[in-house]
Amino acid sequence: MRLVVATRQLGFGGGVETHLQAVLPLLRARGHSLAILHEHPAIPGTELLTDAEPPIRSFSAAGRPVEAVLDDVAGFAPDWIYNHGLDSPDLEAGLTRRFACLLFAHNYYGICISGTRCHSGEEIHPCQRAFGLACLALYLPKNCGGRNPWTMLQRYRIEARRHQTLRRYDAILVASRYVASQFERCGIPAHRIHTVPLFPPGIVPAPQPPHPRPFTGRVLFLGRITSQKGLDHLTHALLLAQASLGRPLQLVVAGDGPDRDAILARAQHDGLATQALGWISGPQRNELMDGIDLLAVPSTWPEPFGLVGLEAACLGVPAVAYATGGIPEWLHPGVSGELATESPPTPPALARAIVRALQEPTHWQNLREGAWKQSHAWTADAHLSRLTEIMAKAPTPHPR
Repeated sequence: MRLVVATRQLGFGGGVETHLQAVLPLLRARGHSLAILHEHPAIPGTELLTDAEPPIRSFSAAGRPVEAVLDDVAGFAPDWIYNHGLDSPDLEAGLTRRFACLLFAHNYYGICISGTRCHSGEEIHPCQRAFGLACLALYLPKNCGGRNPWTMLQRYRIEARRHQTLRRYDAILVASRYVASQFERCGIPAHRIHTVPLFPPGIVPAPQPPHPRPFTGRVLFLGRITSQKGLDHLTHALLLAQASLGRPLQLVVAGDGPDRDAILARAQHDGLATQALGWISGPQRNELMDGIDLLAVPSTWPEPFGLVGLEAACLGVPAVAYATGGIPEWLHPGVSGELATESPPTPPALARAIVRALQEPTHWQNLREGAWKQSHAWTADAHLSRLTEIMAKAPTPHPR
């Protein structure tokens, strides 16, 4: 098939680009002809999605009229446009009018003003409303996002345009059944929503199960540090857990964010050992995992999936997490880690999950092996097989 992959950036920039960097060569290996449509020019010196042999053809939408971009794309004669998120509602609407289109919704695209599908405040609660005008009335009282009304209106206009366009996609692909349920709740027919298993890019399960070893007491937080990622919940939970276990724990933070240093300083003052590594590379992550007892995923918002958990599982590191969003679809309590299922999420509940994971050496060793075994189900081959199965279905006729 001939595929035009649409995305915001041509250069490496984040999770979507990391996913595409892994998927594009696999699509090529299966005989598909590829081109990339991107909105923003790459930063000089960054790695490009088109860097391949032979190079992948690309179309730039930067500063160009939408119709001219669509005419360029039409010259490639694609069987499918495979959209991974665009900033311009006009470009997206134009693509769905002229071509057969798939959308991989990496987040709550077109169904939430803030993109988080939750209400914030002292506690965070998942949103269960259908997207619509009522969201404007509730956005500020429910603490759905920022406090600027003008930004709220701008974001609503964009997401409302996207929401209209969602109905013109031949299929919407999502990473978890939870995200699928949110699109259904917002009016997208269930038969057009397809769950496609993700896989951790750049890592495969270790060839052998994790060898037995003693506890190190090291618990890892890996990723961006924002209020909804729950690092402050984790520090409180670890203080409670080490008191319950009767032995010290150490929090290792691989990532960054504006609140990191203040959160870790408070934790150290209260008696929790911490180590801040900043951003680390894939090889550094793999080496680090060898001495980690648990990965913590204390997200208080409904994570669409939580890919970091599979990365750790490949190396035999079990996870402990709040049961939010799509996380329970890969983290099976008592098998590959432990879940804090109480709602809303609280540090004492997370502490109890940590204690369950680390109290008994035999149980922890079983969790390590269980995580490694379960990681084998989330493979690139499974992802590509499901994707090509969906693409093989006849698309809705579109004018060319």
